[in-house]
Amino acid sequence: MHELSIAENMLEIIESYRAERGFKRCNSLTVRIGLLSAVDEEALRFAFEALTEGGAHEGAVLEVELSLIHI
Repeated sequence: MHELSIAENMLEIIESYRAERGFKRCNSLTVRIGLLSAVDEEALRFAFEALTEGGAHEGAVLEVELSLIHI
């Protein structure tokens, strides 16, 4: 399940931005997933929720946009 490692990487990026910009928590995150990327949206949501549980970003909303074309 590579969605777990994708969610971990997203949270690492959030933490990096948090340290640089001094904000306290992430309330929402929007990601664009290519339809041909083989990323399971529900598995990604599950992994994101599991990894944020009990942490600074618990309750953050993961918004997913599906796209055929990467812009």
